[in-house]
Amino acid sequence: MRKIPTIKDIMKPFPYTISASETVKEAKLFMAKHSIRHLPVVSKNQLVGILTDRDIKLSQAVSKDENFDQKYLVDDICLCDVYVVPGSTSAVKVLEYMATNRIGSALITANEKLIGIFTVTDACRSFSAFLCSESGVADADENS
Repeated sequence: MRKIPTIKDIMKPFPYTISASETVKEAKLFMAKHSIRHLPVVSKNQLVGILTDRDIKLSQAVSKDENFDQKYLVDDICLCDVYVVPGSTSAVKVLEYMATNRIGSALITANEKLIGIFTVTDACRSFSAFLCSESGVADADENS
């Protein structure tokens, strides 16, 4: 029987972060440049929240301010109540919590420092790899 992995085993290590004092415009450009949708937010080297592409779109739609991107800061629209777990947490526990609470990402820490991120996309990728390994298929495209 296989050992159930910890979230550290399947997370993306060393995620990009953005300062809470950056403009929304800078955040949008950064996210587009790196093709990411979830961006941990830091202030004075401390994790303070997360910014998602959805947060930006919703905030901008509600604001209707033509200068929204330049006028508002990441700190103005980021979510401060984020799902944070230590890297030693069971991947099953994290997956169950994310599914039950409809959460798109988990921030992973060690000694209160951000060490990784785990998103729904990462969960799909991990599950695909698991199914391929269980079926003996080397690549998911082989079953297409």
